Amino acid sequence: MNKRKLRQVLRESIRSVLSESVSHPEKGECPDIYEWQKLVSIAQSMLMGRYRGYGEPPTGFVRAWNRYKSKGMNIPGILYDSVPNCATAIMQIGSQQYELTQSDYKIVCDNWMTDADEMDQFDWDYEG
Repeated sequence: MNKRKLRQVLRESIRSVLSESVSHPEKGECPDIYEWQKLVSIAQSMLMGRYRGYGEPPTGFVRAWNRYKSKGMNIPGILYDSVPNCATAIMQIGSQQYELTQSDYKIVCDNWMTDADEMDQFDWDYEG
């Protein structure tokens, strides 16, 4: 491997480690990329390119999301009429691709942080 390629790989690795530590003082830490990848895979299998980022999410996705929430994933609860920004981001990514890239992970965590700032604790803890 040449030095230029090695530097690029190291920079990307450092960025990914730094971006994985997004946290909120009250709501905790943004889930890691591997946890989000599971939800992207579910969205991909259920939505198959049909979700455009608006309207109600499919019932199966809502159930899967809330199941991950109840099993301890640090995400806000989802309702049909109140979809968190991070859930919308996951559905949009899942409707277009199967893999969650580092740049998409950053987008999801930014949306997660927005949800953490805007949602009260009752709505955050809701488990459908």
